[in-house]
Amino acid sequence: MLAREGYWSHMKSSIDPEEVLQGRPYGGVGFICKRIQGLIYKPIEVDNDRITGVQLIQSGKVILNIVGVYLPYYDGTPDQVALYSETLDVLQSVLDMCPPSPVMIVGDMNASLPTQKKLSGMWYRQSPYNQHSLLLYDFLCSNDLCVANFAYGQSVDYTYTKGNKKSYIDHVFLSRSSFEQLTNCSIVDFNVKDEWSSDHLPIRTEILMNIDSGATTGENKLQHPPVFAHVNWDHPDSSVKYKQFVAHGLQAVHKIDVDDIVNVSDAQRILDDKCDEITRVIHAASEKTVNGKTSNYKGKYSETPW
Repeated sequence: MLAREGYWSHMKSSIDPEEVLQGRPYGGVGFICKRIQGLIYKPIEVDNDRITGVQLIQSGKVILNIVGVYLPYYDGTPDQVALYSETLDVLQSVLDMCPPSPVMIVGDMNASLPTQKKLSGMWYRQSPYNQHSLLLYDFLCSNDLCVANFAYGQSVDYTYTKGNKKSYIDHVFLSRSSFEQLTNCSIVDFNVKDEWSSDHLPIRTEILMNIDSGATTGENKLQHPPVFAHVNWDHPDSSVKYKQFVAHGLQAVHKIDVDDIVNVSDAQRILDDKCDEITRVIHAASEKTVNGKTSNYKGKYSETPW
């Protein structure tokens, strides 16, 4: 039905299809995109029920990576904190594989984030923050991401309601390099509440993108060649770290599904895409090995970048 109405969709659910449900469904992430001439949507396949994404492609070039997430909730247990950290590791692998274009991450982060500029050493131990807040905050700093919804005044100071409890745990993250393109990011306060309505408020985000740029001119702009990190293989730990980063990154690379191959052209395209993914994993592993960037976040930042 969506296709007939001019929309493209990509969704996944964390609900067991064998489970007998009562009430409103839960979990899951997905996208519904309006078809626009000159713009192609390509799903970002992730082997994790909590993460999915879509790439906006114009003239064969990815102009925006949008990743939707549903991160684990906080209950104070070490196992749940470990699950949150592991999910961020998967998200990091997704970002490492994305081509060098702007990234937007949206969804239920299940963590409050600080808005103040200066932070104390133990800020995450103060309400409404927790260890998830620290992990998410350091993830944002490590990837140079800003909180888009903090850039605008909001009509309400929460996005989630459970009984009388309200919290601000849904967010929109955007690459700092494309932050100037952001024109609005506001929480939509719905007054209608019934048993089928969501307990989360939506966030409306608007960014300016010229989807016609270069689409018909055929001009080739001069681009600087990418600069890749050079690993010092003489260092005793370099090989070990590099292998670990490569192995971790390859976990997010899906196997080729032969059912997706209809003709030779499809096979070539799918093979090219898969080679690109593996190449990005290799380059990301080199970068991490050289710069010491890992997903073991340690709370090393004392100022918010937004």
